[in-house]
Amino acid sequence: MWEMYGQADATGGEPLGGDIEVMLETAMIRMVPIHERYWSVYDAERPYPVVTDDSPEEMKLVAEEFAGYFKRETPFDGYPYSASDNSYPQSVVLIPYRNWVDSPHCAVAGAVGVIPAGSGVYRKEDDHLSAITWMWLHPHLRGRGLMRDAWEFVRKQWPTATMTGPFTPAGARLRKALEGKDVPASQIVRGRH
Repeated sequence: MWEMYGQADATGGEPLGGDIEVMLETAMIRMVPIHERYWSVYDAERPYPVVTDDSPEEMKLVAEEFAGYFKRETPFDGYPYSASDNSYPQSVVLIPYRNWVDSPHCAVAGAVGVIPAGSGVYRKEDDHLSAITWMWLHPHLRGRGLMRDAWEFVRKQWPTATMTGPFTPAGARLRKALEGKDVPASQIVRGRH
C-alpha cells in the first residue's frame, strides 16, 4: 500500500523520525496517481500520455519523479529528466497502471525518456535519429508486459529511435527482449539494485 499512497498517507500523517525516515526516503517507491482529466484525452490510438515542454507542470513533475527513481537504481550522477530544464527537447512517455476500481485516478507505474530526432543534441550525422535515453518501471510491476506494451507505442511515435547505453543488467535484458539485440558487456553498469 505504501508504494501507491506514499508515506504520509500510509502513516496517517505522523512523522516517523530517525533512521526509519532515512530508510523510507531511499527505499520507498510509489506509483503516482494522476487525475482522469489528464488521461481522458487518450484512447486506443494514443494510450500513453507524453510529457513535453508544453505539458502541464503537474505532469512534468510526475516525469521528474520517475527520473529520480531511475537515478536511484543506477550509478549516474544526474537526473535524466528535469521538469525545469528546457535546454534540449525531451519527451517522457508515462506508463499507466489501470488496476484501480471506481477511481477517477490512474496510477503511473513507469516512464520512458525520448530525445526526438532533430533536437540538435547529437552529432549532425545522427540528428535524424531519436534516442531512448532511459526507462524505468515500478519493481512490483516488472515482468508483467507493461513495458513491452508501451514499447509498441514508443516505436510507433519515434520509428527511428534507438536505445542508448549504458544499461543496468535489467536494462540489458529488457533491450534484448524488446529489440532482440545483445548488449556488449562494456555497456552494462552495476547500479544499486
